[in-house]
Amino acid sequence: MIALLCSVALADEPVPMTGYAGHPFTLARGEAVFGLFRPATVGLSDRVDVTVPGLATLVAPRVDAKVEVWSGERVGVAVRGAVGIPSGGLALLRSTATVLSTDPLQRVGFGAVVDLGVIGGVREGRLHSSLGVAVRAGGSTGSLQPQGVWWLDPMLAPLTEGPVVRVRWVADLRVTDRVQLTGDVAHQVFSGGPDTSVRGLALLAPSERVAFGLGWALALETMPGGVDTFGMPLLDLQVRLSKRSGS
Repeated sequence: MIALLCSVALADEPVPMTGYAGHPFTLARGEAVFGLFRPATVGLSDRVDVTVPGLATLVAPRVDAKVEVWSGERVGVAVRGAVGIPSGGLALLRSTATVLSTDPLQRVGFGAVVDLGVIGGVREGRLHSSLGVAVRAGGSTGSLQPQGVWWLDPMLAPLTEGPVVRVRWVADLRVTDRVQLTGDVAHQVFSGGPDTSVRGLALLAPSERVAFGLGWALALETMPGGVDTFGMPLLDLQVRLSKRSGS
């Protein structure tokens, strides 16, 4: 459970869902979306929304802001930036002695990661698709090295291997008013080798405020011994709030 909490805390992107994750189209002012395994996103205005990692903020505070700079009927462009301080989460993982290396030469110290990028998207009826590019950089007073852990190393790359470039494609297809399918492909390049993650999620909304999600995540990670593939199920419960509707 500790590893799961820390992985959510350290993650640089939320699991795709009906909150326009990965798209340039922001939430409307007063709207909010949150779930069991995704951060909470709140619309500050009709062109700006902010994401924070919910309970994970206690061990790895992070703020992600997205600003829609241009939006037409079908096309939108946004810039996004994020600042995260994963030191607490890393220290918690270190204390488990099962995930983070116990090598005495590796110290957690204080670390911060900055993320800057741009997202372009198209809306075609029930299909929303977007492509984003971001540069991630960071620094740490510790002496961390890659851990050989598939879900951890890509998140720590800015701290352990220097700046990285990440390209992400997201597509949401609303099959019916109650069913949505989401595909999410991200490719990150850095000195330790490229890493790719693929996630698919099916969302069923029994009401306009609540949705249940079920899917699968696949990761292709460059490890010290070569490229390995890992997979795990995704399960989520999501809630949407709207100030304008009084809920």
